[in-house]
Amino acid sequence: MDANELKALSEKLAQLHKELAAGSMPTLTRKRQLEPLIEATILDLHEVLKAIDPIKLPELVYNPADPDTFAEAIGNKLMVQDERPLTTLESLRFYGSGLYALYYKGNFDAYAPIRGTATPIYVGKADPPKGAKTPRKQGTKLWARVKEHSESIKEVEAYCARMNIKGNLKLGDFAFRYLVTASGWQIAAEAHLISLFRPIWNKETKLVQGIGKHGDAAETRANERSRWDTLHPGRDWATHEGNKPNRLSSAEIKALVLEHFKRFPPKHL
Repeated sequence: MDANELKALSEKLAQLHKELAAGSMPTLTRKRQLEPLIEATILDLHEVLKAIDPIKLPELVYNPADPDTFAEAIGNKLMVQDERPLTTLESLRFYGSGLYALYYKGNFDAYAPIRGTATPIYVGKADPPKGAKTPRKQGTKLWARVKEHSESIKEVEAYCARMNIKGNLKLGDFAFRYLVTASGWQIAAEAHLISLFRPIWNKETKLVQGIGKHGDAAETRANERSRWDTLHPGRDWATHEGNKPNRLSSAEIKALVLEHFKRFPPKHL
């Protein structure tokens, strides 16, 4: 491609932009045709620009004012907080909203790769009430959110004890970290940590999602049983006769988890 061809392409794109700005929107079919072509052209032009410039761009440009930089800093701050046994949560009631991470220490076979690593099994956040600026005004939102998970694990433990099911979840096999944050920052920090660790219980990872589900409403109880409740039975509403079994078996879900750990090895401190 020579300079004249590049100039012609630039003029065509400028004309297209002018038409769109004037309200001349393409049909849906034409839009679907244009979008991948434009995206591919942008990528090609970037590659051409890199090829003709002998000086390389830096691998990293650190911008302290970038929201992603703040999210990373907050996430890193969480990771250096004391790791506490989940069994101590009841005696540790505290004010504030923010971030938390759960860690698995037990012998559930599919979770063996993360035992003893820095990779949490779940990362979450608790949003503050609107306008709440101080921890006291935020209430016990963060503590209560971790307690919800604690109660779910205790239900599994009790059920498995009654049914003589070995090797499932026990509250004593979990630890947690928490960080109370200024209102609003928990959202970006949670997204950063999920992207970094790919925790297998987070819905974004699409492996063993479901610990955060609630079964209060009839329509929720009638949903397909989550993968989490399939691997870890015990919550009454999730084993209700109207709750449809998951389309995947426990063995199939475990196989997906182990394959995930091969693709994304757990991180160590």
